[in-house]
Amino acid sequence: MKRKKKSSGGGGGEEVPAWMVTFSDLMTLLLTFFVLLLSMASQDIQRRKIALGSVSGRFGSGAPSLNDLTTHPSKTVEPGPINQFKDLDAIQNRVLEDQSQDLRFEYDRFIQRIAIDGESLFAPGSAALTPKGRALLEAVRPVVAESSYPLGLSGHTGSGRDELDAGYLAPVGERMDFSWKLSLERVTTVYQYFLDTGIPPDKLRLEAYGRFRPKAGERTPEDRKLNRRVEITLDRRIGSWDPAQFKAMTDAQRQMPEHDSFSVDNFLFHFKLPGKE
Repeated sequence: MKRKKKSSGGGGGEEVPAWMVTFSDLMTLLLTFFVLLLSMASQDIQRRKIALGSVSGRFGSGAPSLNDLTTHPSKTVEPGPINQFKDLDAIQNRVLEDQSQDLRFEYDRFIQRIAIDGESLFAPGSAALTPKGRALLEAVRPVVAESSYPLGLSGHTGSGRDELDAGYLAPVGERMDFSWKLSLERVTTVYQYFLDTGIPPDKLRLEAYGRFRPKAGERTPEDRKLNRRVEITLDRRIGSWDPAQFKAMTDAQRQMPEHDSFSVDNFLFHFKLPGKE
């Protein structure tokens, strides 16, 4: 049964339920709590710094990079660059600006690769740089020069019909596929260009794959065009390409005395130094 509300004025009416009183009190407390949070969040930042500084000045400076406001000054250490080793990331802006697909940039966790279109670099069937090819190499040269990692240069060609002539037929009895020689000549041309423009020779490694590592299929002209390329690769998986190891290795090699032979994995290599009889 519902309880009747007593009224001093003589009027009748229902009494407010007990749960409503509890609910009202709860909402009032929540409102007070949120107002308190808001007031704390809007405090003057300067006051918080002063409070933090007084605590750190009394008990120590805390984190070495803490720039607090206190009468006990502490040395402030500015954070350095997160990645002190430069890679090929800087080429991304250049690739985004180039809408002709002459440059392509690919990357994952371990590998970064710049692919340069072979048709833009070289004349058909030739290893001679075109004016456009020189401009492309000049665009990527600063990135290659600033890279803290050694880089791999690899040459790739298409089939004889794509590189030489639509009616090309391989000579009978030919022991070596023409694409090996052409890809080697092309990647050597790129290598020589970088050397002539100041890139240290020990920073670059050369590979020639001919037509045997196509990037795409050979069904369409667009696919075959992607196959004809020169790639500049940074591979972090190669331990000897680590910047610190690479620098130590190259410094040691430059300080080594000149010899007419050297040994690698128990193989002895003989060579004649320039200027020696």
